[in-house]
Amino acid sequence: MIKVSMDKASLSKFRSDLKKWVKAERKTEAEAIKLLAQSVGFELMRKSYPLGTTAASGKKFMGNIGNQIFKGAMRRTGSTLKEAHLSARDGRGRVPGKLYFKKGGHYNIKTTDETYFNAKKANAGMLKMGWLIAAEKVKGAFGKRKLPNWLSRHLGKSSLGTASVDLKGLRTTIYLTNNVTYVSEKNTKVANAIRDGYKNVLFKIKNDIEGTGRLSGRGNKII
Repeated sequence: MIKVSMDKASLSKFRSDLKKWVKAERKTEAEAIKLLAQSVGFELMRKSYPLGTTAASGKKFMGNIGNQIFKGAMRRTGSTLKEAHLSARDGRGRVPGKLYFKKGGHYNIKTTDETYFNAKKANAGMLKMGWLIAAEKVKGAFGKRKLPNWLSRHLGKSSLGTASVDLKGLRTTIYLTNNVTYVSEKNTKVANAIRDGYKNVLFKIKNDIEGTGRLSGRGNKII
């Protein structure tokens, strides 16, 4: 779980433009904090492994999952591919080392193995979507966002992410929780997501006031 709020230094920088934005857009101060939380959630999704949200990064990631499973099959014994994979994983859930195939060797996938193999690959994207689903719940509904299939297939899994909001104007506090069991974001990653999410919202507010209609310097959709 991460907490999204504003410290005193950020608040002082934020107040001037925020007052103009509230008046021009007929919004509330709390809505600005909600925008910030959503932007941070999007940045966490973007920065979570694997980096990025493109179809190409998803394809590569699913390929890596396949390699992890086959490394387990090559290194350990087990009556099924699942048993071999689980027994070979380390404390972080990964199979260490490189994948080596003996010359002329191969692994025959049985029907039960194929079910496990496909199910593990289908989990790709859940960690990222946990953050996005949490962020979208701040607003109460999913925004219109174009996502590749490896991410959009998890949109109906509402339990992946949750959010709670304590409305107090500029002192509004929002908690985003990623419920995926293997979530383990580094503090630096969370700090970078908050930093970039904050910058995106400042950019949006500034351009709303100026009437440019742009969302951020990179053109990312933040709400």
